[in-house]
Amino acid sequence: MEGYTEPPSKKLTVPAFCLRFNDVRNVGLTRRHYTGFVMIGQHAFVRPEEYDMNQYFLDLYYWFEDNNFPMNEFILS
Repeated sequence: MEGYTEPPSKKLTVPAFCLRFNDVRNVGLTRRHYTGFVMIGQHAFVRPEEYDMNQYFLDLYYWFEDNNFPMNEFILS
């Protein structure tokens, strides 16, 4: 028994938004300091050969765009 099972749906990826508070005093001073970021693809319920980090970024980007988020305020790094 190897512990493998079929995913519960076609594809499921859970982006995890994270808050960061250890450098709040530096927010806005450089592009390296921020209070939130998104971890994309850490929780992807797909077969290993279907794992596609670039597609997860695109899917999330288009979701934000389709829901009228201010895309000019996003910093991709």
